[in-house]
Amino acid sequence: MYRLKEAVIVFRENKNTIIQLGTSRFKILDEYGQFYNFISNKDRIININTTNSREEKYIEFLKKECLITENVEYSEDRFIKNEYFFEDISRSLLRNACQSSLKMKKVVIVGLGGLGTVVLKNLVAIGVMEFTIVDADVVDISNLNRQLYFTYKDIGKSKVEVLKEYLYKYDSDIKVHIVKEFITENTIDLVLSNSIFDLIVNAADMPTDIVSVVANKAYELDVPFITGGVGLRTGTFTNVLLPKKVKSILKYYEGNSCETPMKGSISTTNMLVGSFIANEILNFWINDEFNEQSHINFVDFDTYQIEREEL
Repeated sequence: MYRLKEAVIVFRENKNTIIQLGTSRFKILDEYGQFYNFISNKDRIININTTNSREEKYIEFLKKECLITENVEYSEDRFIKNEYFFEDISRSLLRNACQSSLKMKKVVIVGLGGLGTVVLKNLVAIGVMEFTIVDADVVDISNLNRQLYFTYKDIGKSKVEVLKEYLYKYDSDIKVHIVKEFITENTIDLVLSNSIFDLIVNAADMPTDIVSVVANKAYELDVPFITGGVGLRTGTFTNVLLPKKVKSILKYYEGNSCETPMKGSISTTNMLVGSFIANEILNFWINDEFNEQSHINFVDFDTYQIEREEL
């Protein structure tokens, strides 16, 4: 049994039936409202086994434009909104497997500051259930203006320990492996050599060669990699780079060396770039079209324009 996708909107406009799904809009001449009546039943159920030739043409159109889906009921849990989202963007008639796939992902996040905590928050929300979080720092009062999860009572405590405790209380099924180390060329092998990962995220800005150090390790481990940073009025983030594409970011940073991070940093810009990184990760996992790309994005916090440079 099939039904209209949850986000499909149907209405009449003069002699036409209008169907909308996201940015897609279809205007169908339907003088007597036969098509409208076929798809506008109370339960939004679509009978695809009809023998009526006119209705068969309706169904052919609905399938072609991915406006219907298998009629499934989702569990009433924290992922139900995700399920409907994935349903609406799916190009398949069958139940989308995105959510179950996301729950199997294993992600490393290096650096749990203003950027890393935002990435972590978003990945937890979309359903990633296993993390290795890497940071040797303790919570400082200066972190509280932009870094998620931390409060005054956490000052002086290990960041990764605070995050592990919080995530356990949030969802006890989430697995969190903590590493209290600063990443350098001397420590990277110790930190990232003993497990299998689906993705490595660099959200750290120190030492100044941190991108190269982590990217090289991702290449060596044959693991996809993404990185980003926040400046004064601009931010940067790559797409998720397949291992064979990681060398491109290394070449880029050879000619664009990182400087010592500035002291000023605010929540709004960290939230923007961290969310962009998380969205790039989601797109990489659910859309094969994103998998062969290799670029770095520059976002202007004043104009909200994003420029892309191929790597």
